[in-house]
Amino acid sequence: MVLADGGGGLLSGGGSLSASVIVVGGVVGGWFRDNVSKIVGNGRDTYFWTDPWLGGVALSVRFRRLHDLSVNKNRMVEEMFAKGWGEGGEAREWCRRLWDWEEELAGECRLLLANVIWQDSTADAWSWRLDNSGSYSVRSVYDVLIRDAKVNLLTCGMIAPDAQMCVSGCGEVETTQYLMVSCPIFRELWSHVRAWVGICGADPLYVSDHFLQFTYLAGGAKSRHSFMQLLWLLYVWVLWTVRNNSQFNNTEISINQMVDKVKMHSYWWMKAANAVFVLAVHTWLSCPLLCLGIG
Repeated sequence: MVLADGGGGLLSGGGSLSASVIVVGGVVGGWFRDNVSKIVGNGRDTYFWTDPWLGGVALSVRFRRLHDLSVNKNRMVEEMFAKGWGEGGEAREWCRRLWDWEEELAGECRLLLANVIWQDSTADAWSWRLDNSGSYSVRSVYDVLIRDAKVNLLTCGMIAPDAQMCVSGCGEVETTQYLMVSCPIFRELWSHVRAWVGICGADPLYVSDHFLQFTYLAGGAKSRHSFMQLLWLLYVWVLWTVRNNSQFNNTEISINQMVDKVKMHSYWWMKAANAVFVLAVHTWLSCPLLCLGIG
């Protein structure tokens, strides 16, 4: 969509939006270009065919046939309008005579161009969508790259909007924060793990706080602290594995099975680390701290 704005907003490089053509959109192909739009002022620095200055899509894409036949492929917007798009205008120079259906395309393009206005005193500029100022910033890119996986993939257009929902089926948007400590389905697993170890506690709102609190719930002894750290990391691994299997393999989620995974994998991990089991291994499933001799 082309918007001729009469307001007094500022361009990324300075200047007024008055009578400037504001293009909403970016070049098709790539999240970076999808977040760039072209603001046409005098049209001297904007390629007529290949820049996404009209409706967010380059005319070479929108009217590919006309671009292929044009002898003015590398002209700027100002040049093409100066040549004229009316009947007999030099901008309408083709490699050969157009077929009837191609003439219809040219007519459609001409009608689209008839709505374009710009201000000769204003230079063309690129605008960066991810920053409120319209100017490109490394920080804005960093924020996008570290965003939660599903939100990031949605922004890049790599997944459908409904795919951003939590895999538990709770109906909320999935983020790392939500998945770890807020989801009513997955949050239940923390209660089961604490009950298995024989401790009590609440779930903090933030992941970093959750890690610190959980690892000290069994007391301050170094051996207990290390074991609780292992359990927390193992929980994350189990949660992420189950989540990915549900997302990509369409498997069902069972909290009881997740609890069993935490119990068995923690045993295997401790065994791989040459941990000393004071009591028989079967006691691990009911009292892991006692089995390790730190209960």
